[in-house]
Amino acid sequence: MLSRQAARTVGTSWDTLRDRLAAEAPHLARRLAAAIPFAKRPLAVAGVPYGHLHAPHPGAAPGLFRLGDQAAVIPSLAGDGVAIALASAALAARAVLAGESANIYHRRLGAALARPMRAAMLAHRAAMARQSQDWLVRACRLWPGLIGFTATQTRCYAGLADS
Repeated sequence: MLSRQAARTVGTSWDTLRDRLAAEAPHLARRLAAAIPFAKRPLAVAGVPYGHLHAPHPGAAPGLFRLGDQAAVIPSLAGDGVAIALASAALAARAVLAGESANIYHRRLGAALARPMRAAMLAHRAAMARQSQDWLVRACRLWPGLIGFTATQTRCYAGLADS
């Protein structure tokens, strides 16, 4: 993941991107040394609204059930986006079958996702901030279980299964 500013600096050149990554991560540079680009330029998605969690409001359409990324956008590093999509669909289906409104569903979904979304956003911000990256690597070396602990804190499906 590159920040918008970094993406503007790198542009659309694989060579420029590889050189920038190599300067920041020597181990990655060694791994990419013989790499051959698959496409003419890097593929990109910008402006992903990480941290978005739909909040119901009184004026919302009573039958509009937001699922997946329309309901919540967890940072990619959490690896839970597909799980949220599937679990939110199952939760919405149960709400529809029970005759509940979309607002009730959204409140239930929001309550289940709030804590893991906060944890994922905290981890995402720390991983993306240059100032904390070295600290994170050291912390993971001192406490190897930190990665697993963080992953557990960002898991959304546990709260959704109980809803």
